[in-house]
Amino acid sequence: MIDLSWDTHGRIDRDAYRKARWRHFAFCLIPAVLFVLGGIGAATTLIWLSVLAWIAGFVLISYYRYRFMQVMVRRLHDRNLSGWVMLLSPFVLVLALTVGGVWLFTTVANAASPSWLNDTTTKFGIWIVLLPAIAINVFLRYQLTRPGTPGPNKYGLPPGVGQAQVF
Repeated sequence: MIDLSWDTHGRIDRDAYRKARWRHFAFCLIPAVLFVLGGIGAATTLIWLSVLAWIAGFVLISYYRYRFMQVMVRRLHDRNLSGWVMLLSPFVLVLALTVGGVWLFTTVANAASPSWLNDTTTKFGIWIVLLPAIAINVFLRYQLTRPGTPGPNKYGLPPGVGQAQVF
């Protein structure tokens, strides 16, 4: 069992990360069920139920993601990397999804595209934004699954050795 305290200090090993990852996946099924119930409620006359289910699902998924990000930071600490590396992933991904989403929406809806999206250079630019997002996520997945650094590092002692101390 890993210590899932409310901080990002210390290190965890690969086995503890794997267990936490599967536990996180299992807990994320609860908000998924709430989102489905919200969709069913919106299809019927129970709008208040759907809004309540969506709000509860959003709160739960936000909480679970926050806690799992703490676990991922501690795993990156075991690799002697800063947890700030993780912030690259959502930043580039949100940028790529925004540009791609505008392009997809205007294509599907047959709406007038914004002027900056009409030329083929911009459509090529979408891939220029999307490829770094993919590369950063592959890099993070690689780092999260590799063995940790042996011995103490600047984030503390190895997992299981004792109380984590910052050097």
